[in-house]
Amino acid sequence: MNAAQSRSTSNTVIVSQLIPASVDQVWSAWTVPSIKKRWWGRSENLELVLCEMDVRVGGNYRYGMAQHGSKDVLAAAHGVYQQVEPNHLLVYTWTWGGDAPLVKDTLVTVLFEELSGDQTRVTVTHERQPSAEVADIHQDGWTHMLADLVLHTRF
Repeated sequence: MNAAQSRSTSNTVIVSQLIPASVDQVWSAWTVPSIKKRWWGRSENLELVLCEMDVRVGGNYRYGMAQHGSKDVLAAAHGVYQQVEPNHLLVYTWTWGGDAPLVKDTLVTVLFEELSGDQTRVTVTHERQPSAEVADIHQDGWTHMLADLVLHTRF
């Protein structure tokens, strides 16, 4: 996969993006709440109003998204980190929705590959989608998130 590519096979989504920043910078953008809040969801006019992350094996995370300028959470996700290899790999469960989650205990793997010239390829694999329709929604979402990360590195 080159600069920005995605594909959905059955109920698994794979999205890859070349990020014009070092792996250290990209890792921090993905794992430090104050940095993640600056870029996550921006292309969809969303804002990460809740971002709690305990980035360690067994640690939890919670995200809450709102329309830009609002604090009313429209979409929420939470899960548990399964694998954490700094500057290389994150694996975590993903549950999306409120009291009756639309997606429960799917699995997200984020691979960070350091390339020459201060570039990093980020590949997100989101497995165990409950249906092809939900996989399509997540494919669009992850594609937007990685595009937002590219824009963040240009500030």
